[in-house]
Amino acid sequence: ISVLFILSGLAWGNYDESYTPDKKLRAVFKDISLSSLNVSTNGDDAEKVALKAILKISKKYKLAIKKNQLEFDLKKESLLGTHYRFKQVNGTLSVKGAFVSISFDKGMKNVIKFYTTFRDVAAVGSGTKELVRDDQAIEIAWNHSQFQGELQELPHFELLYKNINGKEKLVYEVTFSVGEPVGTWNVTVDAKTGAIIEELDKNIYRRHYKAPKAKKAKQSLQANLKNLALK
Repeated sequence: ISVLFILSGLAWGNYDESYTPDKKLRAVFKDISLSSLNVSTNGDDAEKVALKAILKISKKYKLAIKKNQLEFDLKKESLLGTHYRFKQVNGTLSVKGAFVSISFDKGMKNVIKFYTTFRDVAAVGSGTKELVRDDQAIEIAWNHSQFQGELQELPHFELLYKNINGKEKLVYEVTFSVGEPVGTWNVTVDAKTGAIIEELDKNIYRRHYKAPKAKKAKQSLQANLKNLALK
């Protein structure tokens, strides 16, 4: 049971399948020897070996994983071996829910598990000149949500790639912590059009829930930010 628990934890459980509704975007392979990939462990540190193995597997199975879109994320040790995860980025932007994980046995002779959710985001582009500004995205999200309570902390935002109904989009994820309705709310804004894509109550796992609406927010975003500054 303990081994199963460890394995479940090492499956990088933060991955949310809703980010990749098309199952073709995921690939899993097991039990591949490094010698069959022509990857040597001599002279390189383990992280570089992991990256080489990922790229060899990508080439062998035609996964189109790009080296310049991989960024080392974390490393874990278990009773079974060593586990690495590389997240996908495009330039300076993250690709939501996209990563490659690779696990080696104790002797680092074999890949015991390889898992990828790497996605092609090239067609979306990474230019920012035509995008909604971050302050505009925050204002759009606030006006949409019409919260009646005050901000408990400064809004957080991130510009990233996200898979929406099978299509890659550049979006802002804006997070508000408010007193009414109490909780932390995540609002996704299309970075090119300014349209609201979804609103999520982050306190309730995987539950999409619209905040109770009024005609308008009790206070403007600017008034809330001013109140926070005075505290």
